[in-house]
Amino acid sequence: DALPVPLSWATLDDGEIRFVNAAFTKAFGHTQSDFRTVTEWIDRFYPRERDRQEAIFRWRKLWQESAEGISEIDAFEVQILCADQTIRTVEHRGIILQEMGIGIAVFHDITDRIIAENTLRRFAQEDPLTGLANRRMLQQHWDRLTAEPPASAQTTVLLLIDLDGFKSVNDRFGHAVGDDILVATAGRLKKTLGGKE
Repeated sequence: DALPVPLSWATLDDGEIRFVNAAFTKAFGHTQSDFRTVTEWIDRFYPRERDRQEAIFRWRKLWQESAEGISEIDAFEVQILCADQTIRTVEHRGIILQEMGIGIAVFHDITDRIIAENTLRRFAQEDPLTGLANRRMLQQHWDRLTAEPPASAQTTVLLLIDLDGFKSVNDRFGHAVGDDILVATAGRLKKTLGGKE
């Protein structure tokens, strides 16, 4: 219970979660009384379907295929719905003590790292004013499209837009007004094109 890393352990023949430590409750806000089984934990608190499937697959594969010794569950990323309704991203791993029929799950919170990585990616690929993809992102997308011919017939369109008289707006009204025009134009483009690249 004194370990600083969130962990739980369960008996694998019945899937009963027998223990969660204090760090688990502190990290996710859930106590052992919030769920009874591994299946209930995964179904209720893993909001992404792919995470639910991956967790079940990894644990069942090792439990069914091995009969003795210690088997390790390699680290993989899952999102967890916390008691306060926030979502934390964790690196999940574990071990199976085969002869004892016990699985020990460990969770390492990587939410802050994921947020930092996404922020850096946005800085590298988006215009900070408009939120539109920048030249670097355009080049990456273009390289992907032209690297291999698509398997099915696909049309790619590049649209270039010129804002007539934009320089005079900046000169006459200042860059703040020019920025407002760029943001409004970007908003209209996003609304018109939706999620299309």
